[in-house]
Amino acid sequence: MHKADFLKSLDPLVGRLIIPLLSHQVRKHLHYFRTILIIRPGGIGDAVLLADAINSLNEVFPDSRITILAERRNSGVFHLVPQVDNILCYDRLGELIHSFLGRYDVVIDTEQSH
Repeated sequence: MHKADFLKSLDPLVGRLIIPLLSHQVRKHLHYFRTILIIRPGGIGDAVLLADAINSLNEVFPDSRITILAERRNSGVFHLVPQVDNILCYDRLGELIHSFLGRYDVVIDTEQSH
C-alpha cells in the first residue's frame, strides 16, 4: 500500500474521532464564522464524499453561509446538498473572479495533495 493510499484510508476514521472533540472548541472560540468557502477540485466521487463534511460544518455553524468553488463538471453534486448556499465554478472566469472578490471568514481547500 502506498503512503497516500494509507493516509486516505485513515482519514475517515481519524476525522470521525477528532471532529467531536474539536467541534466544542470550534464553537467556543470561532463562533463568528458566518461565511465559509470550500474549494473542491477533483473528481465527482470526492465531491459526493464532501457532503457529510458540509453537513457537519452546518451543524457547528448553523448561521453560516457556505459557498462551494468547484469544477463545472462536478458542481451539480452540490445542488443536492441543502446546506450549500452558493456554487461557483472555477472554470468559469467570471465566477472565479467573484470567488476572489468574496469575503470569507474561513476558506477550506479540500485538495488531497500532500
